Amino acid sequence: MNYNPLFEAGCGAYELPMIWHTPGHYQPDVIEEDMTQIAAMGMNSISLKCSTKPDLKPMRNLLDTLRRAERHGLKVNMALSGADPLNFDAEHVKALMEAGDLANNEAIFAYDIAWEPQFGGKRKARHRADRDPDWIAWVKEQYGSVDSAEKDWGCALPRQGDALGSPSDEQLFEDGEWTAMALAYRRFTRDTLSRSFRDATVQLRSLDPHHLISFRSGAGAAGGNKAGEMPYDYIGVAKSCDMLCPEGWSIKTETQDKARLTTAYCRMVAPKKPVMWAEFGFNAWDAAAGNVTKKTLAIQGDTLKTFYDAFLDAGAQGGFIWRWTGWFRPDEVSDFGVCPPDRGLRPQQEVIRQYAPRIYETALVVPDVWLDFDPDAHAAGYHQAYMDILPEFAKLRAEGKRPGLKWAVAGKTSADVPLIAVGNRPYDGNNPPKYLNAEFNYIRIENAKGEMVEAKNGAEIPVKSGAPIHAEASVGNTGPVEWLAAGTHSGAGGVYLSSRLEGGLQFEAPMAEDTPSLGDAKVDTFVLTSALTKPTAVRFEMTAKDRAWFGEKVGVTLKPVS
Repeated sequence: MNYNPLFEAGCGAYELPMIWHTPGHYQPDVIEEDMTQIAAMGMNSISLKCSTKPDLKPMRNLLDTLRRAERHGLKVNMALSGADPLNFDAEHVKALMEAGDLANNEAIFAYDIAWEPQFGGKRKARHRADRDPDWIAWVKEQYGSVDSAEKDWGCALPRQGDALGSPSDEQLFEDGEWTAMALAYRRFTRDTLSRSFRDATVQLRSLDPHHLISFRSGAGAAGGNKAGEMPYDYIGVAKSCDMLCPEGWSIKTETQDKARLTTAYCRMVAPKKPVMWAEFGFNAWDAAAGNVTKKTLAIQGDTLKTFYDAFLDAGAQGGFIWRWTGWFRPDEVSDFGVCPPDRGLRPQQEVIRQYAPRIYETALVVPDVWLDFDPDAHAAGYHQAYMDILPEFAKLRAEGKRPGLKWAVAGKTSADVPLIAVGNRPYDGNNPPKYLNAEFNYIRIENAKGEMVEAKNGAEIPVKSGAPIHAEASVGNTGPVEWLAAGTHSGAGGVYLSSRLEGGLQFEAPMAEDTPSLGDAKVDTFVLTSALTKPTAVRFEMTAKDRAWFGEKVGVTLKPVS
């Protein structure tokens, strides 16, 4: 259950939801009744928002809510303010965690670190133009230069005077001569998200190693396709998130297959991670009547039943109804509530009681037919590919089959994956491969004091003059195919941490073990160079030997000192 207390009935989104733990608003007797009633329906979890300020008084009330939830057997998925990886406020998050000692709270099972975020758009995110400098830097990193990228795409970057920009909304949502550039931009957003989620979750786990981490995606069942809005693509977040949490707002009685297909997409992107639906429901408010009606409440209950049926059929692991508090919400003219202010019965309550025992027994669904799915078939990315494949998926379901989605390169490795570049262009050694990708968890280099220090892109690191210099690394596989370890695979495609000649210092260090998609490869301590006597550049990147260079690139300068 997405939970806000019943004393919020009639309040808008910006009146109470973010401050209901504040003294003067908090009503523990109402909270206790709510928890009792939610648990009696058969539910075992709630989602709620943490206080937006790390102030001790609201935090004490939040802790009271958590204690009451735990006493009723309700585990909590808690939204943390300030934790969105694209705008992570480390000081604020640390203050929240420490004020409540949240790391040691056994009522919590997961953190929700971003609430319906978007990469751009006018709502709940910065404009995409704010990311243009990062985009141009990524282009230069992955293609070597803007000129090389434009030659590969067959079109020019948008420009305003001398300033380089990013694709327009039209170019990101309609196919055209710019499609390869649009797909490169979508790869940039995934890489940016992946690196940002990596950094944010590392910080969160240093504060709290016990609880799961995810976020609620505003992508919904159909992926979202409003001009200028780009919900976070699961491909970009799958490695760092412990579960994937779509929303179900486009799912109605006649569109159950959207829930099944969305779950299948999550399974394709992260096969071993749970799918937990973050929001779904039906607005029962009848604007003409100025109230809910018997008819709209019946539809609300039927919609919930429809979703649960699709949920069970798809084999998802959980879901949170939107929402507990019933009655008119003025800011959005809605009533999604399960419980009205008088705690009377609504059809949704009976549906919950009927389905809860079945949901606890949900098993993973094993597909009996597979559909190849290419998220980069169109400039609009996975949304348009999703809409293209939905009719075939629905037809197979109608025939009684259980379709699943898979990458076209499923089962391939770094040794035999087709060498296609981003944008479905031929790979030429100067453009990023479509199916091979990597990011660095860390690179450490031995400095002049003999300490292993982290190498950040652009850093200058003092090292011992005339002496061997050691390095080590951990690398994440963010592509869909397995890496074969160069240490055990002698042929083409064995994966190394390496550097090209034009990157400065050359070296080659093999992966110790084969590394699956979304896994981490360790590069044990090795000799980066036997000796240096003058400042030398080195650029770290990954290579599938004699096949392709790929992934994040980190360049540093080593400065020998006596």
